[in-house]
Amino acid sequence: MFVNEKKGLYIKAKEGIISVIEIQGENARRMNINDFLRGNNIQIGEKFE
Repeated sequence: MFVNEKKGLYIKAKEGIISVIEIQGENARRMNINDFLRGNNIQIGEKFE
């Protein structure tokens, strides 16, 4: 996983890399990944459920 507030969020998958453009938490509004990263600290190895 590569996280950069300006470049975005990239997740390693089995056959490539996923570039996250938008994200939506449970009971939350959908938002641009760059806006989300400015307010949230994501660490390498963190799991999303």
